[in-house]
Order: sequence, then C-alpha cells, then structure tokens
Amino acid sequence: MNVISFSEFVQIDLLKLKHLIYTEDQRHQMLRNYSYEQAGTSMRVILVDDEQLALLSMEKMLNDLEGLEVIGKYMNAIIAIEQIVLTQPDAVFLDIEMPEVNGLDVAAIIQEQSPATEIIFVTAYDQYALDAFNVQAMDYLLKPFSSGRLKKTIELLQKRIKQNIKPPPASKGNMRCMGRLQAQKVGEESVVLRWRTTKIKELFAYLLHNRGQVVSKDILIQLLWPEIEEQKGITNLQTSIYRIRQMMKEQGLEEVLLISYTQFGYVLELNGLLIDAEQWDLDLRDLSPISRQTVADHQRLFAAYTGDYLGEDDYYWAETERQRLKTMWLQHAGGLATYYINNEKEMDALSIYQRVVQHDPMLEEGHLAIMRIYAGLNDSSSVEIQYEHMVSALQQEADMNPSDEVMTWYRDWQTMNKSTYVK
Repeated sequence: MNVISFSEFVQIDLLKLKHLIYTEDQRHQMLRNYSYEQAGTSMRVILVDDEQLALLSMEKMLNDLEGLEVIGKYMNAIIAIEQIVLTQPDAVFLDIEMPEVNGLDVAAIIQEQSPATEIIFVTAYDQYALDAFNVQAMDYLLKPFSSGRLKKTIELLQKRIKQNIKPPPASKGNMRCMGRLQAQKVGEESVVLRWRTTKIKELFAYLLHNRGQVVSKDILIQLLWPEIEEQKGITNLQTSIYRIRQMMKEQGLEEVLLISYTQFGYVLELNGLLIDAEQWDLDLRDLSPISRQTVADHQRLFAAYTGDYLGEDDYYWAETERQRLKTMWLQHAGGLATYYINNEKEMDALSIYQRVVQHDPMLEEGHLAIMRIYAGLNDSSSVEIQYEHMVSALQQEADMNPSDEVMTWYRDWQTMNKSTYVK
C-alpha cells in the first residue's frame, strides 16, 4: 500500500507555507458550520462513505445503540479528514472503495493526524481485510452486516477506549498554552516566560507542540531559518537551544522541562508538567451531560478556556490544534447557553454568549444569539446596540457585512417591533 502524508494529500507543504493553513474566511466558515448544540459527552464517531444511503443506514443503526453519538457523516473524504483533525473523534467508520481516494490511504492520514481515533472499515469487498489490519484497523465490517454484528464492534470499541485511558501522572505543575505561554510549578506563582528573540520562542513552542517526539534539525532549521546557509542555520539552532536551557535553569524549570539531543534531532519532554490545553480537552470529554447537578462543572470548564492554543503568536503550524480546541469550546458554550435558556435563565445564557463574542468578535452566531435573548426580554435598545457592535466588528476586522441569515432576522425583528431605527 502506498501511504501518503497529510500534507501530500491536501497538496500543501506545511514547512514551506508562509501563511496560515486556512485563510481567515475559510476558518470563519469552518466555525460557522459547527452547530453550538453539537457538543456531546458520549463516545463520538464519524462516518465516511461515498454512498448516501449507506451513511443514512449506518447512522440509523448506530443511533439505536447506547453510549455513542454520530457527530458527523461525510461523502467527501477530504472534508471528512478536515473534520476528523478538528474534532478528534473516538472512532471513524470508513468505507474503502471511494472515488479518487482509497480508504486505506485515508486511514493512514487519520492515524497520523488523530492517533487516538480508532478505525473501523466498512466495505462490500473482502479482499481488503489483510490490508485493513496492516494499518491497525480495530475492526472490519463486511456489508451487509447485522445489528448484532455492529453491536459487537461497539462493545469492542468501548473496551479498547477504556484500556487506552491511563491514570494521570503526579503533577509537578502546569504549562499554560491557552493564550500566553506561562509555566507554573506546584505551590508557586505562574512564570511568564521571557525570550531573547521571537525565533527562540517559536523554537520552544514548536518543540512543546511536538513534545515527546524527536524533531529533526533539518525541520527546525527550515521552519525558523529557511533562507540562510545550512551551517549558519545549525549554529543558530544550537545557540537557541542553549538559550532555552539557560532560561529554564534561571526560572527553576530545568527539572520539569527537559530538552535532549539525539542522533536525529531534539526532543522536549515534560517531567510531571501538565499542559493546560491537553487537560482542558480531557476534562471536557469526561464531563457528564449538563444537568442541575453538573452545570457548575460545565460553567467552570467554560471559564477555564482562557485563550486560544498558542494564540498569543498565532503560529501557522499550530492552526489545526488551535481551531480544534476553539471549536470544542464554542460547541460547549452553545450547549451550556441552551441549557440556561431552556431553564429560563436567560441572563446566564447571555453572559455565555457575551464571553464568546468578546473572544471572537467575528462570530455572527454569538451576536445573533445575544440579540435573540434581548428580543425575548423586550429590550429593543440592547438589540440595536448589539447589532451595531456586530456590524462594526465585521467592518473593522474583515471589511464585510452581516450574513443574509442575520440581516433577515434583524429586519423581521424591526418589522415586528415597528422600529423606526434607520441603518
């Protein structure tokens, strides 16, 4: 089997990019396509098949089983991969025979970009069974299959996921990557890491992003100093590594942040230091559904999202992880706000959406949700003020107007309230 990399699949070379993986418009649209109410706490699965009837049939069979949630179904493999990278599902049910791309190659990409995701092949052909298990697929379903056979697969999946859950190590502190890079040892104040140059900071951030993995010298030099001669790049890299180690020592972090050199490159390891973004992700997945008993935990976790992943510097190579975590936060925010509204706690819902648009002024769905709450409270002036805030943010940030959906709602609201407001 010819295994291709993710960058080859989407025909981009991440190391040569001088811009973000996604454009601003693509990122904005990607976030729009996620419903706030999609957040779930069951085992999360995605379906990929080029036949719509097969997707609908599989979804129906899975919905009849307990303990899982179908968070997406796709006929286009490229779109499916984008969403799998963003949402990191527990499992993917994947067809093998698809136009333009083979499901076996898609599986290899998924394993590269979402290694914790289990893969279950679903196909009408039995000749791929050996290849399927060579890419470490969890199971192989041969169409047509019974609900009983599918239930056995789900039971196996649940056992596999439980086995993969490891007890957390004893924490010696936290590495904060959500927003501004900071380190905090247990019992001590947070330390804002100060860097001699932006290149040194990006080097550390890239090693942290790839923690536990050896990153070759060539990749680091091409990432940070692509236009200088090789020997000068090696010298810059060695000097920068030395500066990072010195800073770790000065801040008393040399025992919890370790940078080692191997024959092939450098590796950063954490000795009991937890990553806030990683812990936030795990905590969100472990939350029970929102209820009167658990709403305080949901509110705490919503507030714990203190900023986008490595958002202070907006590194292009962290964009996929940044958008994945942000999407999860937005989904969770929408679910929490919906719970408040359904329980007649509109002001609590309002505070959720206000925090969302404060974090991302370009997110029209947040502005629209605020306007709807104000409209329900018969607070016409606040509706108009929020509309002006949204229009101003869209103009200043992207020189764009509100979407047709928002404009239609706003005009309908004006008509119903016989407003004399003139845009």
